[in-house]
Amino acid sequence: MSSSLLIVLMTLTSFLVLPGGSSQVLRTESVADLLLRDEVQQAESLLDKQPKTAESTALRGELEYRKGNFERAATLYRTALTMDAKTARAHFGLGKLAMAKLKGKEAVRELALAVELSPSEPLYRWAASEAWGLEKNYTQQSKHLEEYVRLNPRDPDRLAEAKAALEMFKALGTKDIAMVIAPENPAPIQFRKALNLIFTGVMVNGKGPYDFVIDTGASESVLSEKLAADLGLKPVTSTIMHGV
Repeated sequence: MSSSLLIVLMTLTSFLVLPGGSSQVLRTESVADLLLRDEVQQAESLLDKQPKTAESTALRGELEYRKGNFERAATLYRTALTMDAKTARAHFGLGKLAMAKLKGKEAVRELALAVELSPSEPLYRWAASEAWGLEKNYTQQSKHLEEYVRLNPRDPDRLAEAKAALEMFKALGTKDIAMVIAPENPAPIQFRKALNLIFTGVMVNGKGPYDFVIDTGASESVLSEKLAADLGLKPVTSTIMHGV
């Protein structure tokens, strides 16, 4: 029998050959993957090559949201829903916009639709937990965090935060995790500037004042280990933070 070339037809799927002869399918990155890593420019370049659909329009809204163009983002999310009312990412986007305006009930409603339409998307569970937290419904917040962890997303930082939050709920139950007490008509706050930072005095549990750095973009309040010890605070869990 004469030798002949064997032509193997393969689908257009990339394979990675690993030591030992095994192979593994390489996953093609999507616009959503790039946005999850905050690679906005790469996400926009990839989206520009895709046809206009309800999903791509909602993703375009996400890009505008990341750029701070919130009105434009809202328009794109709503346009996506007129194209297809079952576009989960558009409801997700509208839910995030509602949270930014502290409209908890509206955020819960939009994110519930996103979860209903795409229950296996971890990001929607994460956002839904934040919306329920805004409404101080810690039972529902914990429920969505548990589902987020169960889905095991490819986001180690958020996964660590979710596990830490669940430990906190386990320790504190349904009690408010933190409360801010302030007068109805607060007086101007005195502050001082040092090392290119703004400091002000803050009372904690009736003690103080202690010097705190003001950061209007921070999502958490941070105490030093020394101050926590002086106040008699006991750690409940640990998590990952950036930029502190």
